[in-house]
Amino acid sequence: MKAKEVVTFINNHPDINLVALIYTPWHLNGVKAYIYEQTTKYQKVVNALCIICKHPDTGYALSSQDVVDEYVKYAIYEDSKFYEGESVWIDVLQFLKDRFIKRKSKKGIDVLKAAEPAFKFGSVLNNKCKKNIRLIIIDEGVAMYMGTLSDFNREHSNLVLYYFVRIIKKIMYLSNEVLHYVLLEKDKKGELQINQQIADNYISVFKKHFVCLPNIKIKRKSVVLCTSAWKRECIKNDTDLFVVEKVINIFQQYNFFIYLKPHPRDTFFAANLSKKKQITILDGSQAIESMFCEDYSPMYVVSFSSTVLVSAKIFLPNTLPMCLSNLLDRNLIARIYLNEIDRFKATFGSMCYYPSSFDDIIHKIS
Repeated sequence: MKAKEVVTFINNHPDINLVALIYTPWHLNGVKAYIYEQTTKYQKVVNALCIICKHPDTGYALSSQDVVDEYVKYAIYEDSKFYEGESVWIDVLQFLKDRFIKRKSKKGIDVLKAAEPAFKFGSVLNNKCKKNIRLIIIDEGVAMYMGTLSDFNREHSNLVLYYFVRIIKKIMYLSNEVLHYVLLEKDKKGELQINQQIADNYISVFKKHFVCLPNIKIKRKSVVLCTSAWKRECIKNDTDLFVVEKVINIFQQYNFFIYLKPHPRDTFFAANLSKKKQITILDGSQAIESMFCEDYSPMYVVSFSSTVLVSAKIFLPNTLPMCLSNLLDRNLIARIYLNEIDRFKATFGSMCYYPSSFDDIIHKIS
């Protein structure tokens, strides 16, 4: 659907009081955690619409079947030309007028988006649906805290409008007009701290929607390997695959159960490891956190520079997150990913175990 069709959908379903723009299962978890808090802490009835957005390189990572449940009532797909035919300038100016001057008292809609406020989309809803709009930022994942988010989702091709909106966003941040519903926040020293209340809401969602796949219950003496969606042309000689295979062999020597969780946009590792014995490949479309619970949590979660390592630290106190980036041959990795690896370590290094060699892993698990 295009934006104008979404507006029509919302106007035809006046019960909708929350709209979220989501790309990944992780975004969906954030939406559900927010709804959980609204319904349990504030006893609010939430009728949610999720707009499943399309990644420009890899397409949709979610289906409507993944999204609709007791938390989310409606799900629709974003059209690639979402704002085509929209007078976005007028909508933005009208939104600012309503926000800072008129301050409407009509029934409102919470508009959620990962990493940054859905300012332009909120402006369209404000003007076309004639409802108060509250902008809420949900957790994006590690890139949000590392400052490495790619700007692929420019909501409009007009660069003047784009930078104007960025300035307005800054003003709204400073005036506390945007709610941050994220897992980590900086303290006065600038160090990241867990927002425990929000983390507990995520945990409640995970417990309620624990994915007990047929014949799969995460065993205690196990390791979950989570892949990244790195572009293969940026990795020479499949050095990341070499590291993963080596690590798998080590864990198998010590009788660990091996689970492989592909990134939603990754097909490379599953294809190359599917024939390897004694590996269980998990559903890539499911957020790995929803496969964990207190009774089924692995001893180790292993990846390179992935959100799941931070998630394990936040949600699984008896699980050790292990980052393998020190084992990669840096000469075979493109600069864009080396920057990602280095920023991840600088930001989250204290949250993960970093083996410097394969022998370090043997020493750790033996």
